[in-house]
Amino acid sequence: MSELFKEIEDDIKQEKFEKLWRSFGRVMVWASIGLVVVTVGFVLWQNNSQNAAEAKTAQLLRGIDRLQIEDYKGAAPIFSALTDEDNSPYYAIAMLRKAQAQELSGDKEGAEKTYAVLAKHDGDLAEIAKLKGKIDNVAPNSPFYYSLLEYKAWQLLGEGKKADAAENFKNLANDEKTPKTIAERAGEVLRTIAPEKQNEKSDDKKSANK
Repeated sequence: MSELFKEIEDDIKQEKFEKLWRSFGRVMVWASIGLVVVTVGFVLWQNNSQNAAEAKTAQLLRGIDRLQIEDYKGAAPIFSALTDEDNSPYYAIAMLRKAQAQELSGDKEGAEKTYAVLAKHDGDLAEIAKLKGKIDNVAPNSPFYYSLLEYKAWQLLGEGKKADAAENFKNLANDEKTPKTIAERAGEVLRTIAPEKQNEKSDDKKSANK
């Protein structure tokens, strides 16, 4: 008798399952397909964004290489290629490097114009443009501390002080208080010039100000 009840119970469960499948099965299938499509789309978008960031970082580093060998006229157009979109996260830093290259090449007028354009831009690096790039130290109490520190890191890299620059970029990339855009740029540069430092812990902020 118990076996009969068990068979009846199994039949009822099977019938309920079939009803549920007829009601929601197709929805579940399409929801699963939709989830896969969204996931694939997100991964592709993420990869494209990563590739674009890497390309722009490489472009900045090529310009820095030109500065290091004192090919200032060759460096300016490399940086200029990154200034077409003023909403790009690479716009301001490229403008500062472009102005520096122009100034060092003897194009004082061009440098003045570049600084003037950036000074009107909405961003922390605009403050550096107003000072025409004349930054001697990075004050931890400055409201533009992280932007100034990034600028200093690029300056060190341009002077051939790769180890000091990498240390600054590492601190920027790992400091949880660093603005997202600056942290992402710092991470991209660090991945290129000193990937071995990516997993190192950040030093104290004061030690980063070299």
